Amino acid sequence: MGQQPSENKVLENPFVNKNPITTPEMLHMFYGREAQLRQLYQDLARRQSVSVIGPRKIGKTSFLWCACQPTIQERFNEDLHRHLFVGLDLRESLYQTADDFFHRASDAILRQGKLRGLNLISEGSGADGFLSLVDQVFDKGFKLVLLLDSFETIARNPHIGPEFLSFLRSQSSNGKVTYVTATVEPLYELSHKGIKDSPFFNIFGQIKLTGLTRLEAQQLIRELSGRAGLAFTDEEVELVVKYAGVHPCFILRASAILFDLKLQGTNQQVLREHFIKETYTDLKPLLQDAWERLSSADQADIREKVQKNVHEQRFPELTESLFFRKFVASKGPDEAVKELEEALKNMQKLAELGKTSLGKIKVVRYRLNGNVAPTPAELGKVIRDVLYEAFDRLKGSGIRTDEAQDWLSYNILDYRYFSRYRLKHREIAARLEFTNDRQYFRKHNAALAELYNILVEM
Repeated sequence: MGQQPSENKVLENPFVNKNPITTPEMLHMFYGREAQLRQLYQDLARRQSVSVIGPRKIGKTSFLWCACQPTIQERFNEDLHRHLFVGLDLRESLYQTADDFFHRASDAILRQGKLRGLNLISEGSGADGFLSLVDQVFDKGFKLVLLLDSFETIARNPHIGPEFLSFLRSQSSNGKVTYVTATVEPLYELSHKGIKDSPFFNIFGQIKLTGLTRLEAQQLIRELSGRAGLAFTDEEVELVVKYAGVHPCFILRASAILFDLKLQGTNQQVLREHFIKETYTDLKPLLQDAWERLSSADQADIREKVQKNVHEQRFPELTESLFFRKFVASKGPDEAVKELEEALKNMQKLAELGKTSLGKIKVVRYRLNGNVAPTPAELGKVIRDVLYEAFDRLKGSGIRTDEAQDWLSYNILDYRYFSRYRLKHREIAARLEFTNDRQYFRKHNAALAELYNILVEM
């Protein structure tokens, strides 16, 4: 069972922290990312702006903060001591103006400049004040690097127009500012219509954060457990990696549970059984969230490969996890259609409709037009409009009748969900002359699947 805890020593679980790494005391928890850091530092040395892309909870915030730390930079040969790294968390910037951004950026530059011993002076406000500080940093022989976490809130902000991005781009073009953004999706995919074609997005190289390598995952588990005084055995390390995979968040949650189980002194067989059961229950909300954030096409592709026991190489942070593959297998091929049916039942209740999984589909996210934090009712209205548009595409040719086969799917869904009368299934079966309930439900499910395919393709 490996190392046992001392009876007189209270051990602290080193895996329980769920926050990003943003303080020196947490730096020991940062593992791996060697290839991504090397690329970032090489790009910064060339004053190349960088877009860091990765799914939620993959460690983008930790990556940005740790990349600024001298102890991390010392591992590489690039000389970055004349770079002034200034980080901004933009998660609350959805409805802020350009002046709000310049004010926050200026304050951050002044604070960081003071820590580096630069005698920067605040002159003016808004864009002028920001530009004055940029020039001062440049004149002192430093390269300003702005690290913009959660940049999607800027890209989707309806108050941010092309003039603002053109101003930012000009500071990159003249070599005075290098930008590092962190987003869930590529910049060109998440921007609102007014700035989607901005040349600002053309200045970025791209770094993708996915899962750790297996060696990095093993190192994280082995060293953190050993540092805490209850080292995991090789078999226990492999147990975590096998079931949690290489997603940093999954690894930490799974390791925290295993650490607590080891503290209880359970035998190896009981430990393994309890670990699998407790960890899957704990991770299930995260697995569900990760699944819902995939496109419908990616969900279908992953489900098919899981059924064939073939790994999906595009999402290693998910598909390397046996827990995630178990979760996908439990969804079943008809799960999306069932979720659509639940949404249709709430067509007239916008707040309830806004809580359904249809809020994740591509066409709905696009129709939100930059609103990344809609209320359930606002999201429900967008979903309802999309549903009606998709339903309209089910119309057959010629005059609509109950007997016309090319109107069958439209008629079933209209009578059941879209009509204000909302007939019961037996009333619909009688009206459309189905011979039994089984025939009705088969046609009903086929109509739902047809509507769902339209939604996916919109």
